[in-house]
Amino acid sequence: MNIYNNLIDNTSWQYNITFSILIIVFTYLYTAININSMKIANDLKRNSCFIPGVNPGTETAKYIDKILNLVTFPGSLCLAFVALLPAVAYQYEVGRPMSRFFGGTSLLIAVPVAIECWNQIKSYWILYSYSHIDDMDKI
Repeated sequence: MNIYNNLIDNTSWQYNITFSILIIVFTYLYTAININSMKIANDLKRNSCFIPGVNPGTETAKYIDKILNLVTFPGSLCLAFVALLPAVAYQYEVGRPMSRFFGGTSLLIAVPVAIECWNQIKSYWILYSYSHIDDMDKI
């Protein structure tokens, strides 16, 4: 029963280690699902592009996989750190509601949503600007 209580308490080290490992694993899984290095290598080859010093085709795909692994690991560590911020803040006497509000998963959700909203607003603004330019040409 004690192990179960430690795994559901976000301030215990068992919870935080399990949470960090899951974040790292799912970051690699997400990268593997969304980025197809063979498709990227074939697209580069089809467009007569190449990576200097790397042969087109499977060599390029292997190189892209290697670079993705090098980039994904520090990125997953940063994600794990952000997700663990509420537990760290709570250890430093920040109130539990405040530490949960400003840290962890809420940041991981709020920042991309804010960026996507900003991109949507920019695209609507550009579309609006172009539609008014066309109206000016008719005058």
